[in-house]
Amino acid sequence: MTRTPMLAGWLLAALAAAATAEKPAWKADVEAARQAMNAGLLEKAETDLQLARRAASLAGNPDGDLASAYERLAEQYERSGRLQRAIARLQDAVEIWGTVIGEDQPKLAALLTRMARLYEEAGGPEEAETCYRKSLATLRSHYREADPAVAAALGRLAEHLAARGRLDEAEEAYRKAVDVLDRAFGTPSPALAAALHGAVEPLLRASRYRLALDLEAAARRTGRLPSRIGKGVRPPMLVSKAEPSFTEQARRLRVQGAVRLAMVVDETGVPAAIWVTEPLGFGLDEEAVKAVSQWRFQPGERNGEPTPVVTQVEVHLRLL
Repeated sequence: MTRTPMLAGWLLAALAAAATAEKPAWKADVEAARQAMNAGLLEKAETDLQLARRAASLAGNPDGDLASAYERLAEQYERSGRLQRAIARLQDAVEIWGTVIGEDQPKLAALLTRMARLYEEAGGPEEAETCYRKSLATLRSHYREADPAVAAALGRLAEHLAARGRLDEAEEAYRKAVDVLDRAFGTPSPALAAALHGAVEPLLRASRYRLALDLEAAARRTGRLPSRIGKGVRPPMLVSKAEPSFTEQARRLRVQGAVRLAMVVDETGVPAAIWVTEPLGFGLDEEAVKAVSQWRFQPGERNGEPTPVVTQVEVHLRLL
């Protein structure tokens, strides 16, 4: 009568011991770093992660847990206004992820874009441009050009160049982005192209390249020109949402973060078109699109009347 419970207990203990034996010793330093971050002890967390990284490199087994811990530390440094520390820790994350998943993955492009934004905030325009260009090159390598994420990256670069007064280069980047959208979604009809030109030109004069590209993409995806949020146009209001699922590959590699999407919400409050502007890869972008397609909104309005509106959303995918 007692042998089965005893055997089950022995088996559970053996499995627990095996799991512990397989866990790299440096994981304890990563856990210590997380606890330090929870307590606001960022310098201690950084020291713990340095120990973990050194040990993982010697053992040849760094992984996504270590890279994600560096990302979290960068976020906390950013919140505390210590931007150079945040940038340095993001660079650590980029280097580790490059070892774990390869250097042409959208996850790295997302981190490089974050670094570029931090450099802009910290007053490093040349470094920001380098990061924007590296992010663009990564996405081009992964998607082979004809993807809206490549167009969005060109738009981010165009706005950065325009802010530095390099308007000819910014215009060239924007035109390349439109070519990418042509290949990804097709060209609009002559009538729609004329309407699109009238809506886009004021944005280009104001160096609003990313918003212009959202309108360009929306027109190609839906066959009509939606309204954009601004004077006289109220944005859609979220009524209900579905949460995205994790893919097994992303879970195994510990890939997490935010997927940024653009979409058109139609007159009934339903997403009529969705496309990814800042991807993560490993199936997470598709899961984000699948979730957002189930979201429902109170539709946007122009002068009190429901109207299709182009907008952007961010979907966070976090592992526990």
